[in-house]
Amino acid sequence: RSLRAEGSRLLLNDASIYPRMALSWGWYPESLHSNPGPERVRADFARLRALGYNGVKLCLWFPPHYYYDLADELGMPLWVELPMWIPQPSPFFRAQVPVEYDRLMRQARQHPAIILYTLGCELSRVVDAQMLAPLFALVKGHAGDALVRDNSGSGEAYGGLLNEFAEFYDYHFYSDLHHFRPLLDYFAPRGRPPQPWLFGEYCDYDTFRDPNALTEGVLPCAQTKNQEPGTAEPGNEDQEPGAAEPGT
Repeated sequence: RSLRAEGSRLLLNDASIYPRMALSWGWYPESLHSNPGPERVRADFARLRALGYNGVKLCLWFPPHYYYDLADELGMPLWVELPMWIPQPSPFFRAQVPVEYDRLMRQARQHPAIILYTLGCELSRVVDAQMLAPLFALVKGHAGDALVRDNSGSGEAYGGLLNEFAEFYDYHFYSDLHHFRPLLDYFAPRGRPPQPWLFGEYCDYDTFRDPNALTEGVLPCAQTKNQEPGTAEPGNEDQEPGAAEPGT
């Protein structure tokens, strides 16, 4: 398989693709471990495809070998997010991470299903360029044509490195619908080099919520249907506007 970026487009085998991936933390509550077995993974991939997903983002965990083998067999693209989130880098941590990442990448690099890598998630300024620059070079050296990014969610949004080591843009927009367009306008990379724009994590409860539909049109308890905002209910004219009834 081949993968490349052309400006803001991501091309897989010369065809445009936009990753619509389910976010997985390797959480299998029935077993309480991240080794579900090949049949469960095969069934999960089939179900995800039926739901309209075209891949899986492995968020901060590294699954067993058969997971990658099945993704290769079934043509299920993967985004591997290496396990670094809210670290407090000590000298030992800074020395150990490159060792572990090298070992993980030696296992992952043979799998064509992997098209994206991120070095960590929502990293703040404590993970500096002195750490991320060599890690990016290490991972990219193993990754081949897969795209690599230092920080899923962006340093811009999480108080981290602004001079990023990244081959694509990646933001975590957890927002209600009326905030979505302003967020796009704020983060849109108008003056930046064109790169594919992806959402490493996306939305609240993984979908946009419609409060009116969820409440079936029921207004907040402090306001009845025929009541003007900031006024007392009929029959309660002595009640201060907006005041709650005793016991509520």
